[in-house]
Amino acid sequence: MYDLICFEPEKPHKNLIRILCKIIFCILLIFVILTFFINKYNETNEVLVQEASSSNIVDTTVENSDANTSENNSIEETTQQSNFSEPTILSEEQYNNIIHIYRSDSEKIVYLTFDDGPSANITPLILDLLDKENIKATFFTLGTNVEKYPEIIQREYSDGHYIANHGYSHKYSEIYVNNDTILNDYLQCEQALKKALNNENFSTNVYRFPGGSSGGKYNDIKLAGKQYLKENNIAYLDWNALTYDAEGTPTHESIIENLKQTVGTKDVVVLLMHDSSSKILTYETLPEVISFFRDNGYTFKTLYDALSLNEN
Repeated sequence: MYDLICFEPEKPHKNLIRILCKIIFCILLIFVILTFFINKYNETNEVLVQEASSSNIVDTTVENSDANTSENNSIEETTQQSNFSEPTILSEEQYNNIIHIYRSDSEKIVYLTFDDGPSANITPLILDLLDKENIKATFFTLGTNVEKYPEIIQREYSDGHYIANHGYSHKYSEIYVNNDTILNDYLQCEQALKKALNNENFSTNVYRFPGGSSGGKYNDIKLAGKQYLKENNIAYLDWNALTYDAEGTPTHESIIENLKQTVGTKDVVVLLMHDSSSKILTYETLPEVISFFRDNGYTFKTLYDALSLNEN
């Protein structure tokens, strides 16, 4: 009377296989996510460690250097000199002036330097403040940001600030492969600057290694890279004081305290700061930074002065 319909039960082993596959997939997904965040964490820590170690290495290099110092004349603040030019090729004397910038016979000098810019929100504020204070600075620009904000680069240049080279990508794994990748990082940023300024003859001549020129797991590659840059007529410049404005979550108080501690009793200071988009504290503390150096008898200069490129 009734037809019987039989359902074949699903085999247990098929369900087990499905469950195992889902478990394996979840494990792989978790592993990929953890790997990503661990790599990001390690790279961030490496930047901080290398910046700190580079600062110490610069001090040691300055103390032990046997380089001859050039004659120092009494010069007014860079801000009172508006005419400048940049060389297409560094002379040996100019190269040495950069490498041994930390020496001075008598004058107390400070070079304010800003890394990782330009940025749309912070760099213009810094430029406005520097203009108000009648001070020139040196901006170590990042090629990717130069391409985003060419109008800010044009302002830096027309205002008389020195535009230097901080490479193109700031990606260590791409930059620190060999000598050629270091040089290419420099050249990519140079090309971005030439385009932004619409000037094929423009040259920065000075490179700041991302993370500093010494320390970290890429130290050996950097060491060879410095010699390679010299062979290509490119100087490099680190710093010997910093505010740690790029480390962790700085405060107004910590920035000023770090400034005073790292400057110490140095007669020539190359101060590392940053003008990337998150560095509002750098701008907010800059008036106090400037006052500190003025109160302690420092003259503000840029790399135009170090290269003897200011014209009266």
